[in-house]
Amino acid sequence: MRHHRLWTLLAAAMVAGLAAVPFAARGAAQGNHGEGHDALHHWYETLRDRNGRSCCNRRDCRPTRSRVRNGNVEVMVDGIWAVVPPEKILPVPSPDSGSHVCAMQRPNAYPLGHVFCVVLGPGV
Repeated sequence: MRHHRLWTLLAAAMVAGLAAVPFAARGAAQGNHGEGHDALHHWYETLRDRNGRSCCNRRDCRPTRSRVRNGNVEVMVDGIWAVVPPEKILPVPSPDSGSHVCAMQRPNAYPLGHVFCVVLGPGV
C-alpha cells in the first residue's frame, strides 16, 4: 500500500512537471510566423541586438525549436532549420524558458533562413 501511494505521488508530480514545461520548450513550436507572438509581445519589444537596435517588430518574433548540429546553433524558422550566426544570439533568458526567433515572413528581401535575433532556451 505504501509503495502504491509513493508511485501515485511520483506519477502525479511527473505529469504536473510536464504540464509546467512551456509549449515552445516541449519542441512543439515550428517557428511559424505569427504563432505564439501575442503571448510574449511585451517581452519581444524589449529585445535589442548587440548594437542596441530593436531586432523585433510588431509581428516577427515567435517561439521556436532550437538545436546544435555539426557545431552550429540552428532554429526552426517557418518549418525550416536555419543556422544562427553567433552574433544573432542574444545573451538573455526567455520568460518561458523556451527558444524564440525574430525573422520576417517569407517572401521578403532577406535570404531564406535569415534571422534578426534569437533567444535560446536552456541546454542549447
